[in-house]
Amino acid sequence: MNIQYRSLELTDYNKGFLQIFFYLTNTPLQDVSFEQFGKIFYSLDASQTMIMVAEMDYQIVGTGKCFLEVKFSRGICTCAHIEDIVIHPLYQKMGIGRTIVEKLIAWSIPHKVYKIILDCEPEKEAFYQKIGFTKGKSSSCMSLYF
Repeated sequence: MNIQYRSLELTDYNKGFLQIFFYLTNTPLQDVSFEQFGKIFYSLDASQTMIMVAEMDYQIVGTGKCFLEVKFSRGICTCAHIEDIVIHPLYQKMGIGRTIVEKLIAWSIPHKVYKIILDCEPEKEAFYQKIGFTKGKSSSCMSLYF
């Protein structure tokens, strides 16, 4: 199994990058043109955001994102957020998700983050705990969706 882990590239549009998100949200994909994808891709600040992909046989089989947030608390510091970890079901239980998360952690460390946080479904907590994440004091996460 030859899996390449790397940052998102513009050509990933044609390698199933957008389609992989169906397995995260279970919602129908919206039509996103190559032009729209390119605008978002080029608007990303690589010093603040890392989108990692796992590619095998010219197809994206997994992805995850980490972005940095500067906070005024704690004497001005940086917090990292990990989001959108998704692996194609045919490639789950192969260590791809763990590798992506570990690479995102490694990317964030040089930015001198004081913590890395993520939100996940209860059934995914054990996965993240194996990597070293712990549940916070407050187990409630609130969201506002539009």
